[in-house]
Amino acid sequence: MIKKATEYIKGHNHVLAILVFIPVYVFYFIICRLRDPIWVVHSPVDDMIPFLPWFVFFYYLWYLYISLPLLWLAAHSRVDMFRMIFYLLIGTAVCHTVFLIAPSEIDFRAVHEAEMAERGGVLGFLFGIIYGADLPRNVFPSMHCFESVAIHIALCHSETGRKHRKWLYPLSLFSAVMICLSTVFVKQHSFYDLISGVALAFIILPVVYIPKWKFLQKRPDEE
Repeated sequence: MIKKATEYIKGHNHVLAILVFIPVYVFYFIICRLRDPIWVVHSPVDDMIPFLPWFVFFYYLWYLYISLPLLWLAAHSRVDMFRMIFYLLIGTAVCHTVFLIAPSEIDFRAVHEAEMAERGGVLGFLFGIIYGADLPRNVFPSMHCFESVAIHIALCHSETGRKHRKWLYPLSLFSAVMICLSTVFVKQHSFYDLISGVALAFIILPVVYIPKWKFLQKRPDEE
């Protein structure tokens, strides 16, 4: 297995670019503990949104949705993979800047955190991991929502994705929508966080796809 993986990387060394997200997420967890929040994000809509514990499975889906498309594109198109990485890095840079300037928090998670701790079972276990690892800080805009929408858009704009649009587009759209909804149904984010994360993905869209970025063009041997 290790030998096959090594051989694959030698033939597709551009896949190593995905490792750039390791320091990106390490930095996120650092800044979550770097400064205390200076404002609370709470929308009137949040009080009307029910707490739906089973949506935690879609919340966890994000971990697959942010990794598998990158690996899939890496196996089919260097350019498509780099364009998705470029898209995600711009958005996370914007989010991190906001987090550093105006760190935020939500004030409605604690009651559900206590509820799931008492509940136990599989759901209690899954919530325990989320609530233990991810503080209810730096929530605006939601990186969960930004990245989900950005990945869907990048897949739809990729040459690789267009070749498989019949099954890829609906599956990707379903995943992105359910992940975004999960952020508010498991009370990890405010409605404002969701909207701002989705909006950020569309604001950055023309920055990625309108200019003819030289490093995102095919090489002669890829024509």
